[in-house]
Amino acid sequence: MSKIDLKKDLNPDYFCNLDSDSVSNPSWLIKLVELADRFKEDKAYQTPIIFTAYNSCLHNIIEKQEDFAFKQSIGGMNIFFESYSLPLVLKSFKNKNGRDWALISLVKKNQGHFISTIPSYLQHIGLNGLHCQNGIVKGSKIQRDIALDFKSD
Repeated sequence: MSKIDLKKDLNPDYFCNLDSDSVSNPSWLIKLVELADRFKEDKAYQTPIIFTAYNSCLHNIIEKQEDFAFKQSIGGMNIFFESYSLPLVLKSFKNKNGRDWALISLVKKNQGHFISTIPSYLQHIGLNGLHCQNGIVKGSKIQRDIALDFKSD
């Protein structure tokens, strides 16, 4: 069996990750594609952009617009990105512990951006993770890593 080169053989426009411990609005993927398409041709944003439909309350907003926000970081629960960012994302996967934090570091190093939909079209329901055990986020007053603006339908 030959090895498949995702970018060369399939030539997708976008790649996406969505954790299994999430609840989704039926339009979550459409909202991400629409948002990403708005930035696709803008020459001011030719650095890596990682989108998410999950506006986590634990990741600070830098600048809020009507239907999206630039964020300081995002979690790994949902990432959506153009195919040109695939090598950067795959490089972050080499970090076995905290791949999402490795991705954040690489995107920042490359002057990239993190953009979340407003409102959230995804909700995280997981109770255990690297920074969260039994629903309690370590070192945080917020008890859950959730989207406070989740639009369920």
